[in-house]
Amino acid sequence: MSENDTYSSYASSEPESEETAGTIKYYGYLLLNKWKFLLFFGVLFLLGAFLYANFFITPLYKASTTLYVYRKMDTNTTLTNELNTGAALAKDGLFFVKTNRVAERAVELMDLPETAKPTPAQLTGMISVAPVEDTRIIQVTLTSASQNYVAIYANAVAKASKEVTDDIINSGGKNDFNILNVIDEAKRPAVPYTPNIPKIAIIGLLLGLVVAAIIILLREILSDTFKTPDKLEAITGLEVIGTILTFE
Repeated sequence: MSENDTYSSYASSEPESEETAGTIKYYGYLLLNKWKFLLFFGVLFLLGAFLYANFFITPLYKASTTLYVYRKMDTNTTLTNELNTGAALAKDGLFFVKTNRVAERAVELMDLPETAKPTPAQLTGMISVAPVEDTRIIQVTLTSASQNYVAIYANAVAKASKEVTDDIINSGGKNDFNILNVIDEAKRPAVPYTPNIPKIAIIGLLLGLVVAAIIILLREILSDTFKTPDKLEAITGLEVIGTILTFE
C-alpha cells in the first residue's frame, strides 16, 4: 500500500468518526431535552415497583438459633480424638435437626393455638441448617411468613433437636452426654428479610429510565426527517446556512 493510499484511507475514515461522534452527541442532547419524559417514566416505574413489593409479594421473616455439640471426654480420650469426634457429631446434628421426629416433637412443644401450628412437613420445609466453620456450633434458621411465630418455631426446633438427640444417643444407657445444647434462642424479627423494598424500588426507577430512553431513541431513529438544524449539523457536520419555514 502506497503512502497516498494510506493517507486516503485515513482521510475517508475521519469524516465517518466525526459523523458518529456527532450522532452520539445529538442523541445525548436529545435525552437531556426529554428529561421530563424520562423522569415521568422513572417515577412511574418506581411507584409501580414499590406498590408491587408492598401488596403483591408476601414478606418472609427469618429467625435463627444456635446449637453447640457437646461430648463429655473420658480419661482415655485424647484432645485430637475429641476434636475429630466433635466434628463428626456436628455433622450428625445437621441431619438430626431436619428429621421428621424432630419436627413432630417441635410441633408438640409449641405453646400455640392449633391453627397457628405448622404440620411437621411444613415445619421441615422452613428449616435450613448450616455449620459454623471450624466449630461444633450449628446455626438453625427458620423462614416463615409469620413474623410473630417464626421465632417460636425456631426455638421449638432447637429444643426438640436436643431432646431427640439425647434420647437416641443415650438410649443404650451409657449416658455419654453426646448432646446438642442451645446457645442462643431465636428472637422475633423486626423486619422481613424479603422483599427488599428499597432495592426493588431502585430497580423500578432504573427500568423506567431505560424504557423511556428506548422509546425516545426509537422514535427518533425511525423518523426519516431532520426536525431541527442542530440535528442536521450534529449528524452531517455541515453548517446550516438558512432554513425555509413551511406553513399549513
